[in-house]
Amino acid sequence: MVSSDEDSALVKKDGQVDPKEDPLNPDNDPELEKNGKGGKFQSKVAILQVTWRFPIDTNPLNILALIYGYLPFVVPLVFFIDVLVEWRFIAFFGLATSAVVTLLNEAVFKPILKQPRPEGSANRKFNPDKGRWEMKPGMPSGHVANAATTMVWCLLEVALRGPGFDDQPFLTTKILLLILVCMGPVPWARIYNQDHSLAQCTVAGIMGVVAGVTAYWVRVTYFPLGPGQEWCYKKLCLLGGKPWDPFLDEPSLDGGELVATAAVVTTTVAQVALKEAAKAAATHITSALSNKAADRPVDLPTDDSKEFADADEAKAEAKASDRLLRRLHLRGSA
Repeated sequence: MVSSDEDSALVKKDGQVDPKEDPLNPDNDPELEKNGKGGKFQSKVAILQVTWRFPIDTNPLNILALIYGYLPFVVPLVFFIDVLVEWRFIAFFGLATSAVVTLLNEAVFKPILKQPRPEGSANRKFNPDKGRWEMKPGMPSGHVANAATTMVWCLLEVALRGPGFDDQPFLTTKILLLILVCMGPVPWARIYNQDHSLAQCTVAGIMGVVAGVTAYWVRVTYFPLGPGQEWCYKKLCLLGGKPWDPFLDEPSLDGGELVATAAVVTTTVAQVALKEAAKAAATHITSALSNKAADRPVDLPTDDSKEFADADEAKAEAKASDRLLRRLHLRGSA
């Protein structure tokens, strides 16, 4: 019969750890009051990979770190809502980019690297085969990889294909600052909350920069959709354009491209109007010559005759078209 000491030896030989001595056992967490190690929290739990400690520490930095821990989820959710409401391709592309980065990180990089998270995180799991608790892998940080990818891609879209610093400098600057404020502090939040190490966030940030630049290149190369254009896959069609299009001011006539385009279109409309006027005048001259040849009084048209009215109407339409063109947003496709 095997003694209890021998049982303990076998347990240790198999790699199992006594739950009371397991440092990663949630019940032995030094941050908990019950363990008498100076902890000030009663419980700790991970919600969507963000560690919550109860009662919640009301320190502003702690609250800020918790909020930023969920922004990598909020932004794709905004993309998803935009797709459902506006059917905009740019939002669908952002959502797809986020999904690809998440899939690669969680299904490929983390299982290969297998680097555990910091012990202060609540992201841990019990390994029944080894009979002990383990920290979940955290290299690279999925939150940071997603945030960095979205941030870099959005910055490039706004700076290079957005409202433009020449035409809309104030709007462009506001959007860029909004992107930086929303995504920039995510690495700090993950480190502050002890859900990832500095190395894990750094690697994820580098990966996000590469992924963001790649996403921008793919979008402008293969999906250069502008306002009014559509991208269709079978029966699904999504609209081109950007979220900031409704906020663009009416363009001025200072832009060379706008002036040139307006001049060409206006000239074309004017030529059509003059052609119609010439046709009406030719009709009257022919009628006058015919009447004179027949020794009949020439019935010259008055200003309010139908032919001159048509010519005047064509000229008025040309002027109206010219005024309308000055208000149109004749920018190139995104």
